[in-house]
Amino acid sequence: MNRINGRIAKYLFILLASAGVAACSNEPGTNPVAPTATPDAASVAGGSPASPQPIRKMDEDEPDEDNTIIITDFGVQPQNLKIDKPGVVTFINRSHTNRWMRSNPHVPGGHNTCPGSDGADVFELVGVLTPGQSGRTGVIIQQSCGFHDHLLKDPGIFQGTVTVEEGYRTALSALSAISLSPASVVGGNPSQGTATLTSAAPSGGAVVMLSSNNTAATTVPASVTIAAGSMSATFALTTAAVGASTPVTITGSYGGATRTATLTVTPVPAPSPSPSLSAISLSPASVVGGSPSQGTATLTSAAPSGGAVVMLSSSNTAAATVPASVTIAAGSTSATFALTTAAVGASTPVTITGSYGGATRTATLTVTPRMATVTYVNDAKPILDANCIVCHSGPNPAAGRNYTTYAGVMAVVTPFSASSPLIVQTQAGGGMASHLTAAQAEVLRQWVVVYGAPQQ
Repeated sequence: MNRINGRIAKYLFILLASAGVAACSNEPGTNPVAPTATPDAASVAGGSPASPQPIRKMDEDEPDEDNTIIITDFGVQPQNLKIDKPGVVTFINRSHTNRWMRSNPHVPGGHNTCPGSDGADVFELVGVLTPGQSGRTGVIIQQSCGFHDHLLKDPGIFQGTVTVEEGYRTALSALSAISLSPASVVGGNPSQGTATLTSAAPSGGAVVMLSSNNTAATTVPASVTIAAGSMSATFALTTAAVGASTPVTITGSYGGATRTATLTVTPVPAPSPSPSLSAISLSPASVVGGSPSQGTATLTSAAPSGGAVVMLSSSNTAAATVPASVTIAAGSTSATFALTTAAVGASTPVTITGSYGGATRTATLTVTPRMATVTYVNDAKPILDANCIVCHSGPNPAAGRNYTTYAGVMAVVTPFSASSPLIVQTQAGGGMASHLTAAQAEVLRQWVVVYGAPQQ
């Protein structure tokens, strides 16, 4: 803050001086008012400077304001300049007369020198500055160098010092970082930024200047103040709707340091399509008339608030019936429903239909007639002997299952259970299903599930 206040004071000094000079110079017959100064007789001969060095042109880059001394009709500002490390100092002549800055002390017949990095007097490179001209010193390496206007017998306020103190700027508070959270938002939603300093803010606080490179997408306040003694402060970012993903650079500046962070503003995502019916499935897909089955209705995505009502129907209500509808709870993707079948005289396919969200899906239930009597000896054994005992017999039967005897078969059968290993393996999709016809598999299923696997 002291450095900032110093800069402000310097510029106020320049503005006031320029305003005062302009006002005087615009009045006919008057001269600018300036402190009285007597030319140095040893330095002036015939009214001209004694062998001044030529003006050294400045580089095209803008001079560093922290290493700049302004000369006006009212003196030099600042009179005591501190630079962070060995470097050059820029003199700018804003006065109405020539100025010739030389090393101290100012003594009759000459002066001492302030040797720079090349051994020469650093101030020799500045030379005589006419009004409006600028010049730079050599690289100042000494801890302290005094200077004065050599064209004046009594420099008075037209003299000062340059002090080299490495690292002094790093002790001053400067902006360390600008961070954003979140760093990506949907347009219209806020984000929060944090400005962080390298050290605690000075007395009076630290005012960090802020800007956005795309105010149509994101705006920030002009500044954020970090309270004295604190190292950070937050600020709000306001975003607007965008048509495409838009990176916005947020810039903060304080204490000679500039830091940036990027906020990505994304468009509002397209609404997810409404769920629709994906499938109707049945388990089991084949039953003896009079036995139940269970259906499942599945959606393409989660059901909305209030649930999804799937309409159901059967193509043959004499053989199989379903409820008029099944409701899938909000947030869920499926629900089950019961199918009730009736006795049939022949195998009967029934189409079960479901509709929701503009989609219609179907599944087929096969309702088979109930066999009069099914026993192991008369019905199951002939099928197993013809198709299964090739693998499931002998001292080392496949999977350890021996189907050559009733006892061996019953080891994998639970009466009236469709989950019996024998039934699972012989029905569609099972490991033994490919060895049997559909009619043979149905006989084994009815023997176990319908009749309880009697021997005879």
